[in-house]
This record gives sequence, C-alpha cells and structure tokens, in this order.
Amino acid sequence: MLIIIPLLLFLPFSYAIASFWPGNYTARTLLLVRQTTSTNPLSKDQTSPTPLLNERIDGLRALLFSDHVLSNVVDDQVDAAIGENQKRLRIQELRRSLWLEPIGNEFLQITYTGKMAPGLGSKLETVLIRFTEALTRQGGRNVGDLLLERRASELNDAKAVVDQLSAQRDAAPSAQRTELDQKLSNAIVKHEAAQNVYDEYHRKLGNSAPISGVDLVNSASNMIVIDPPRDPQFPSMSKLYKFAIVYGAGMLFAIGLVFFAEITDPYVRDRRAISNVTGLRFVATVGTIEQMGDGKS
Repeated sequence: MLIIIPLLLFLPFSYAIASFWPGNYTARTLLLVRQTTSTNPLSKDQTSPTPLLNERIDGLRALLFSDHVLSNVVDDQVDAAIGENQKRLRIQELRRSLWLEPIGNEFLQITYTGKMAPGLGSKLETVLIRFTEALTRQGGRNVGDLLLERRASELNDAKAVVDQLSAQRDAAPSAQRTELDQKLSNAIVKHEAAQNVYDEYHRKLGNSAPISGVDLVNSASNMIVIDPPRDPQFPSMSKLYKFAIVYGAGMLFAIGLVFFAEITDPYVRDRRAISNVTGLRFVATVGTIEQMGDGKS
C-alpha cells in the first residue's frame, strides 16, 4: 500500500503538471552545401576516411557562436540601441538557444529554441543570413592588420612624446634645458626604433591580400536552403512526454519512500529480524495467538 497510494495520487498530479508545463519551441533550417572545386573541404579526400564536413563542424559552431555573428544578430533583432551589458546578455542567450549539426556529408542543420513560437522562424532567418555572410565574406581584417594597427599606435605614442618634450624644451629656461635635452634625445631614439619596427611590419604585412573567411564555400549561391526557417507549430516536448517524465519521477519517489520506511521500521516482523536483534540462533516458532474476546492474549 505504501507504494500503490503514491502512484495513484501521482496520476492526476502528473497530468496537471504536464498540462501547465511551459514548453519550448524549436525552429530549424536545413542547408545543402554544394561542392564547387577540388579545394573545397566538402570534397571527398581519398586519404582520409572521415568526411571533411564533420572535421570542420567544431569550427562552424565556433563561427556561429562568435561575437561577430551574434552581435550583428542582436543589432538586427533589437530596434533601439541597448547597453553593452544587455547586449552581452542577449548574446549569451543566443548561444544557449542555437545549435548547428551536420546531417550526412553535405547537409547542415541549424536550430533555434525559444519559449514562444511566433517570430521564431524570422529570428532563425536573421541568424542564417549573418552566419552565411560571415562564412562566405570576402575580405575583412586579418591578423596582419591588427599587428600593423598596434605598431602604428606605438609609433604615434612615441611621436607624441617627442613633440611634447620639444615644446617643453622650447618654453623652458636655459638652466632646465640640459635635463630636457637628455629626455628629448632618449625619446627621439625610441621614436626612431618604433619607426623602424613599423616599417618592417608594413613591409612584411602591408600588402597581404584579403582572404575568404573560413574557406568552406566559394559563394553564398553554393549553400542551398532546403528547409527555410519557419515558425514551429508544435512544442518540442509533447504533453505525453512531459507526463511520462513527471510520473516517472513520482514512481522513483514512491520507491524511495518504501525503501526509507523499510530501513527505518523499528518492529521485529520475521525470523531474520529476531536473530539480528537478539544475536541468538533461531530454533522454532509457535503459531499465531489470536486475541481473545476480552482483550487479553
């Protein structure tokens, strides 16, 4: 009875929870990535038994979850300007809601999970556009550009120090110019060193050609949308599945309740319990003595 009663009570309780349990909705889109040239990573490599799309899936997820892609998605989804902290929170929420996985050797599926079905398809479409744009984008800043910018900043800082000391020297009295001349001389040496470093970096990196993102496809036309993003009609988890989860948890609770009652029961009910309590060997039993009518036994 200790296990049957909780199971019976959990039937209506589980149905009520399953009925009011808010469900998530999932919008999805399926992409066909066409092979274009022999250098395309989607082409089959005779020396590798593993499809190259599966080898690149971690990189594709990293691109999808990057700040570059998701920051643009947030800007597209939000009309008014928002603060940096709120934008970071929205980006983190997008990372939890999105997922990308390969289907076979030529298909990619992107899913977007949300609490409300209306508008979820359009949000996924925005993600798809920004992801494809980053995937196929030609040009952009490379590491060489960042290094040149850093060296140029150092050169400008060194030049600013020289200009500041020159102005102080010209305005200072004659007695103070000796010390300023020494500082100015050191600053000029540092400026010349910074100029040489910048010239060397510019000679090596200044003419670097722009590259094509992650080199997965040659153009956006090589990615065909098989299933376009649409608003989902049904939640990801059915009511029956929710009911099974809640009722299963109730069954575990009932079993745990029986087990707890068994191990905490203080009464002696069988031969083994008598032996465990008394430490004596069990010899025999005398039958059950019924209670007499006068209450004595």
